Amino acid sequence: MTSLQGPNNFADDGSAIIERVLKVKSKRLADSDKQLEEIYEIDRTVKALIDGGFDKVALQFPDELLADSVKIATILREKVKKKIFILADTSYGSCCVDEIAAQHVDAECIIHYGRSCLSPTSRLPVIYVFGKQPIVLVHCLESFDEFFKLDKNQPLLIMYDVVYSYCINDFVLELRNEKNYTNIIQSFVMLEFNFLKDTPVSNHLGRHYSLPENISIENCSIFYIGGESLTLTNILMTYNKCKVFSYNPETQIGRQESIHVNKALMRRYYMIQKAKDADVIGIVVGTLGVASYLTIISHLKKLIIRAGKKPYTFVMGKLNVAKMANFMEIECFVLVACPENSLIDSKEFYRPIVTPFELEIALDPIKDLTLRNQNTSVSNLLNSAAGDYLKSRTFRGLEQQIGETEIRLAEEGRSGIAKGYANEET
Repeated sequence: MTSLQGPNNFADDGSAIIERVLKVKSKRLADSDKQLEEIYEIDRTVKALIDGGFDKVALQFPDELLADSVKIATILREKVKKKIFILADTSYGSCCVDEIAAQHVDAECIIHYGRSCLSPTSRLPVIYVFGKQPIVLVHCLESFDEFFKLDKNQPLLIMYDVVYSYCINDFVLELRNEKNYTNIIQSFVMLEFNFLKDTPVSNHLGRHYSLPENISIENCSIFYIGGESLTLTNILMTYNKCKVFSYNPETQIGRQESIHVNKALMRRYYMIQKAKDADVIGIVVGTLGVASYLTIISHLKKLIIRAGKKPYTFVMGKLNVAKMANFMEIECFVLVACPENSLIDSKEFYRPIVTPFELEIALDPIKDLTLRNQNTSVSNLLNSAAGDYLKSRTFRGLEQQIGETEIRLAEEGRSGIAKGYANEET
């Protein structure tokens, strides 16, 4: 008699997955409570909570800072006498504020710890506490000097990973006063965001800066403090006309960054062409916290339907190849996420994954990128690095330009085979 149960690999009850122990790299950043309060800016946090009158507060930690989470929550409870909750791991990137999880406990405010993409939220006010990762400032200054000491009057834009924001003021002062650099442009990141009070949104990637008169960003060199990350990748893509130098505080290595512009651009054009040819397009929701994500999803659905194609919407948390492979009928995916997570350039996925801006290009019949971008809110809402990168190119697709092209008689071209044209000497 044949058993109704199939082979073990198909009849697995899932216990192995449930009982599997995950290894999370998390370590304490401080050895004492005093040091902990300084690193996690407890005094500033307490003042913000009291000034805001928040009674229920959610704390969001990335995996690498979970070791300090319980101690921080205990200290805050003692100081503000309010209800403090620690959120579980977010379903999306830890750089995004998880408003959905916070609403499960009716939180009135979120304190987001660690690295952040600084995307504006749509429901709850946020207090950012980046933490203070160690850096040897003297060595960083020496590395900076090696790159730029031959011309101390050139415009230099200072950008950085948010976990080093605490020391940037001192760094810039040293450059100006001790090193005698005359054209240092400091960028700033926001520490709090409250949409209820019309908090101004930063210019790009949650950062803002002011350029001196008669100086454009193309004339600036960029010095970035931080290791390899999605933030650095976005900066390279967005400011592709600038020379970018970096200093990694962990390895204490400074270098000039480079990006294979033509290769990267051709890769994105290839993805756009695949999106243009697709008949079934999946809209993947990669965030539930970035402001106006619902508006973007609605716009993308209308765009796809207007192009005569079929849209499907997916909410699947963090992307991986196995998840995406379950939907082979989808010919192209468009990812709605924050700027740091929207640009997927992995060859492992079976289907192309494009940004909303790239899908806008693919499904626009005229392909006038600049005009189209001004009439829609996709690029403004997501502030996509891919969008800014493509807009900066001189070639913006094929345009009809009716009546603007001079009419000429056709000329006879070369004849023969590739290894020996008729007019070539042997």
